[in-house]
Amino acid sequence: MIALETRSLKVLVDEDHGGEVVFVGRPDGPNVLFHEPWASPLPAADSTSYGSGTLDWLSRYRGGWQVMFPSAGSESTVDGVPHPVHGEVSLAKAEVVRQGPGDLVLRSSTRLPLQLTRRFRLDPERPVLRVEETAESQAGRPLAYAWGHHPAFEATPGMKVDLPPGEVWVDADLAVPEADLLPGAAGAWPTVPDRSGRDVDLSVVATGPVERVCYLPDRPAGWAALRGPAGGQGVAIAWDIVAFPHLWLWEQIHGWRFPFFGRARIIALEPVSCWPGDGLAAALERGRAKILEPHRVASAWLTVALFSPSDRPVQHVTQEGLIRLG
Repeated sequence: MIALETRSLKVLVDEDHGGEVVFVGRPDGPNVLFHEPWASPLPAADSTSYGSGTLDWLSRYRGGWQVMFPSAGSESTVDGVPHPVHGEVSLAKAEVVRQGPGDLVLRSSTRLPLQLTRRFRLDPERPVLRVEETAESQAGRPLAYAWGHHPAFEATPGMKVDLPPGEVWVDADLAVPEADLLPGAAGAWPTVPDRSGRDVDLSVVATGPVERVCYLPDRPAGWAALRGPAGGQGVAIAWDIVAFPHLWLWEQIHGWRFPFFGRARIIALEPVSCWPGDGLAAALERGRAKILEPHRVASAWLTVALFSPSDRPVQHVTQEGLIRLG
């Protein structure tokens, strides 16, 4: 693990596993991310395939925060090139370009001539992490890609979710016993119908067991916040709305499916370049894939900030990690 630390924030990064972030919190405080080093299931990389790319990816999943690139969501094939779940950057070993106490640069290659460089910077005075990213094409023709972030936060019953208003679409294909929302239903944040037609308030984290996948397309602003119960830690994120115009919302709380087996307490707020989560090939068919021209560069940013929550909702989060309360 690579440790970045200031007086107000500690971040741990696993460069061997996609450069995923496994800890964000105050140096003497709890992890705001959900991350559990379960001994099981045995990762496919340490044994044999589970029989599908999805199960192989999930066999290594322990929570944390992954980058999805150059695909997002389900595995798919584009121009004869198979893309794994959430893109190989989410799993492949990252190269450490530069490392300091509060600064880290990672570089990740893919099976396409695309390279992703990420710079992590901790604010020296405040509990703020800023990530700046560059996707570079080394190809001789345009390439389609999808890009996003997959941070899994520790879900506490009663935790509040603050988001700008907008549409909400329930995933149509989530087929697990704990899925309580009406597949394919639409609503306006924070309300969507459940399978019985009753309204569900998504701004309050469920007690479980429950699993939910929702999409909030074409966000009016790139920010979100989680406010814990009394005495809990608040966490806010802001992101580049041009690079990531959509938000995926995932709750997995004590659901039984592989690899969770009732052990997970996750709420994920995922800024992504496309929706829904059925992979790069489907995004390309819908006209929602990004296109990078030969030898060009695309950039993006994302900020995470910790704060002391209250009954006042968050109304805005800036790129610098400044939080405005209602």
